[in-house]
Amino acid sequence: LAKAGKDYGAVMAGKDLGNPDEAAFIAYVHKKGWDDAQYTREALGAIAKTHSKVWSTMMDASMYLFGVSEKWNRGTTMLAAYRLARKQGLNHLEAADRAKTSSDKAHGVYGKSTMPMWAQGTNPSAKIGQMMYVYQKFGHNYLQMLWHMFSKVKGENGEITKERNVKGFMFALLSPVVLAGGAAFPFKDLIFGAFGFILGLLGYDKDPEKWVWDQIRDHLGGDAEKVGRHGLTGAM
Repeated sequence: LAKAGKDYGAVMAGKDLGNPDEAAFIAYVHKKGWDDAQYTREALGAIAKTHSKVWSTMMDASMYLFGVSEKWNRGTTMLAAYRLARKQGLNHLEAADRAKTSSDKAHGVYGKSTMPMWAQGTNPSAKIGQMMYVYQKFGHNYLQMLWHMFSKVKGENGEITKERNVKGFMFALLSPVVLAGGAAFPFKDLIFGAFGFILGLLGYDKDPEKWVWDQIRDHLGGDAEKVGRHGLTGAM
């Protein structure tokens, strides 16, 4: 994946990878718009509905790098999946289709078609629903990806066609925490709520989250608390 990221970045900079099949695949990805910054485009669309034209223009400029990084992430995922599929013996078209599916599952599909029913349409209430929901899709896509990784899939005859990817599930679950700290842990509030209930039964009348960070600081030091709270990004 790291090699694919480096190579796709080189392609975005106008360089040739020297592999005809991969060059044809990337050209097809660009033609079909598979690496478009869908999340950025939809977010900017929501901003444009609520703010002036001048503000929207400013946001377009400020979100440029965000859009480039999303395009790079999607392209990296597809190139890595394409290479893996070819190594598994799939032909060019089969590998391209597998790459698109991988990107959609990893990064989500944005647009009106993936809005909930109450947010579809052009009436005023639907427009408001679209603005309210656009930032929720990322979390929903993330949960769907986790479910897909951790679940088994059975065929028509009961045979297992996809095993659980426990390693991938753990990477996907913990990577936000590593980068952004404990605040990004999925279901953090729910977990701490349950933990607070247990602490209450044990006679501790303290905020559960504060208690956890106090314990980490007391036993592992202030740096450990900083990394735990804010991840590697915060530590840097």
